[in-house]
Amino acid sequence: MGIVHISRPSEAGPDRREDIPSHDVFREDAISGLLEFMYESLGDGLVSPGNGRLELTDQPKSVAQGVARRNREPVIPGSGIKGAVRGRYELLSQSCITFAGKSCRGQYCEACGLFGTMGVQGRVSFTDAVPKGEISRIVSQVPMPWSHSDMQKQKAFRLYDSRPANYPTPRGQPVKMLTRVFYRGSFCGTMQLRNVLPEELGRLLLVMGFDKSLNMVAPLRLGGAKYDGHGAMRLVPHTLRTLGHQREFLGQTECRERCRSWIISAMGTAWHHQFKQTLEIVNQLTSHQGSAP
Repeated sequence: MGIVHISRPSEAGPDRREDIPSHDVFREDAISGLLEFMYESLGDGLVSPGNGRLELTDQPKSVAQGVARRNREPVIPGSGIKGAVRGRYELLSQSCITFAGKSCRGQYCEACGLFGTMGVQGRVSFTDAVPKGEISRIVSQVPMPWSHSDMQKQKAFRLYDSRPANYPTPRGQPVKMLTRVFYRGSFCGTMQLRNVLPEELGRLLLVMGFDKSLNMVAPLRLGGAKYDGHGAMRLVPHTLRTLGHQREFLGQTECRERCRSWIISAMGTAWHHQFKQTLEIVNQLTSHQGSAP
């Protein structure tokens, strides 16, 4: 039905807390700057970054759940990208579980130290991804979202696979359908970095679905129809602009080589030993592309 529960391995140990590096000084051993990605819908895959509003559509003529826009163009909100990445990162790190009522104070877990928490600015953020080239617009129907009584289980995470939603309804009633606006095509967005260590960046890229060769083996699922198997997006590192002590601009080839070096550095750490098996399970569950409605 498009939803899988998975728990962090028990051998990962307790949450590890540490101080967050300051934002007011560029660290010589860390990376600050802008890493640009291309976001590409896979095959017939579609993305529907909802905006919570209804709009009147012409093809077909109906009222539909609209999509996020900027300057009248569809965008994939950076907040949604960050949430999708952070969800995987919390599973694959020694981090607090925010929806279980835990929180960081004073010293911060790995996820809060990287993405931020209440009152604390994160070191990683994402801009909105904007269209790059022609974008196809599709209006279609998906089942209405539904809630699960076990979603708030302690240390249980929710992942989405490529299967369409299929769930029982009370007394055999038909499933209620929701009309949504979908898009297919390529988008361009930036990951903003501030004092992020190479090991952390490599871990982040692995969590986002890349392997050591920088192939994306597990696409990110974005947008409001993930539960129905949609929203699979392949990311391609495009350019890197660093700030601080060693300013440089790297084109696509050099940028990819730099990303590979970060991944290799992360794979040689204790983190990879602790979470390798769980990472493989996550990649396997999320590796298949979505299908068109």
